[in-house]
Amino acid sequence: MTANFTGGGSSGPDYVQTSAPADPDETELWYDPSADPDGDGTNEGEYYIFGTDGQWHPTGVESHTALVDVAEDSHHAFPIRTSGLTDDAVTQAKIAAGAVSSTQLADAAVTLAKLGFDPATQTELNDHASSANAHHTPPTETLDNAGTPEVWMVGDRVNHPPIYVESWDLYNQNESGNYTVFMSDQSDRSGTIDAGETISMDLNGYVTGLSAGEWPYLKVQNPMIPRVTF
Repeated sequence: MTANFTGGGSSGPDYVQTSAPADPDETELWYDPSADPDGDGTNEGEYYIFGTDGQWHPTGVESHTALVDVAEDSHHAFPIRTSGLTDDAVTQAKIAAGAVSSTQLADAAVTLAKLGFDPATQTELNDHASSANAHHTPPTETLDNAGTPEVWMVGDRVNHPPIYVESWDLYNQNESGNYTVFMSDQSDRSGTIDAGETISMDLNGYVTGLSAGEWPYLKVQNPMIPRVTF
């Protein structure tokens, strides 16, 4: 048996029953003790008000699913302002790939301390470019040797790896003799040079050596006293 109660003149509901009241008036309240508004299987009960559209409407919301046209995450609309986040509260970034470019960085926001290397200044680059020893500037050096052995030897150059030479001038200041330039591609350059003669050689390749203890780039025959200018 279902017990229905209809009352008035109080702040309570107009109806207390498990089924919708018949022929209600607008703004009347109905309390359904058997209602399960959050859908958890427990009868928590729920209040309804009778509207001008002739329908009963819940007066409270216990579940997002009861809201019309509002999804569960609608109130978490992006973007969320970072001012409301505690430091270290977000442990995984939610930034789309490519979303941040240099246009999003404020001027001077990236300092040297934030870089993993020490970048060169313009002055340092200019000094490097004008240096005769810079790797991208062919050095200009003159090597002289008046030694008597058949192989021209320079100690600090022995066992060095092949060097790339665009060109050099071979000058012989003594009697004529033979010379050989050893190239890494086996295309050795050989010839005869007279006393006082200068031979300009366009090598455009790697010059290499014979073996340990020998001048690694050039071999001459006595009694030559050559000078090589890069």
